[in-house]
Amino acid sequence: MLTLPFAVPEAALTNRESARLSRLTHEAGGVWLRGADGRADRWPATDGGTTAAPVADPPAFALHAGRMALNLTAGENGGLHLPDAVPDPACWSAAILWTSDSPAQALLAMRPERGGNPVHLSETEEGLVFRDDDGTALASLPHRGRGWRLTLLSCVDGTLRLSQDGQTARAEGLVVPEGPAHLLIGCRSARRGMRRTLGAGRIAEVWLWPGLDILSDAGADLRHALDDLLLWES
Repeated sequence: MLTLPFAVPEAALTNRESARLSRLTHEAGGVWLRGADGRADRWPATDGGTTAAPVADPPAFALHAGRMALNLTAGENGGLHLPDAVPDPACWSAAILWTSDSPAQALLAMRPERGGNPVHLSETEEGLVFRDDDGTALASLPHRGRGWRLTLLSCVDGTLRLSQDGQTARAEGLVVPEGPAHLLIGCRSARRGMRRTLGAGRIAEVWLWPGLDILSDAGADLRHALDDLLLWES
């Protein structure tokens, strides 16, 4: 490999979209998990300092439609969890790049450390649902085709927002618990049970931004960087 003894501008790099998104995520205090980095015993983040661990069965990563991704099998908990991922669950955002041929069921969940009222993103027969366990706040979007899909989530001051393919849904009234919360990927609980919530699908990328509303003006640069990355990698 040729190594040059000088720095070049970001715009001159062939991986500039990835580098820009990585930089913006780091500056926002966020975490980026890429399927290409996934292992059977862990899923390390791109920053090297954060790692998601398996919750039950060993996770399976495999190439699908041009991307390395976490493979989800119906009825099996091959998901991962990121402990204490969000210090304050009153404000956080996430994004997930995923696909499925049948309802994936559990995609992402944020579960408070002290019990409380977890929120989760699921795919159902009708479409996407972002809701809390109590059923107080529920945002949903209908299905719009198949293939890789980028879904954005935000939870800010008791309001849930869900965005995909230019559509956005919101729900208010969430009672936010105190204390840190764990991020769950591909499952809703850090145990083998709840099999009916475990569908089949694939998750290629996960982003988490504690303390940031990705769907606000403050998240505009990150949203544009996400779009640029997907355009470049398509």
